[in-house]
Amino acid sequence: MHAFTASGVLLGTMAMLSLIDNNPVACLLWLGAAMLVDGFDGTLARKYEVKSLVPYFDGSTLDMVIDYLTWAFIPALLSTSS
Repeated sequence: MHAFTASGVLLGTMAMLSLIDNNPVACLLWLGAAMLVDGFDGTLARKYEVKSLVPYFDGSTLDMVIDYLTWAFIPALLSTSS
């Protein structure tokens, strides 16, 4: 499940590359895909009890970092791009 959560980094990277290529529509589509992953990752982690399977790794911290990237940082850059 942590790999599923971490896939948000790949989606965020694709959104950034789209932004660099001056393609805001593709950027928003990649961010939409990241939103879908973000919507399902916590539910799936709880369903499969990932915290008990991997107690030494804090998935919530990983999720917060990826959320900042895809919900704050990239949208802020998108809003300042012309």
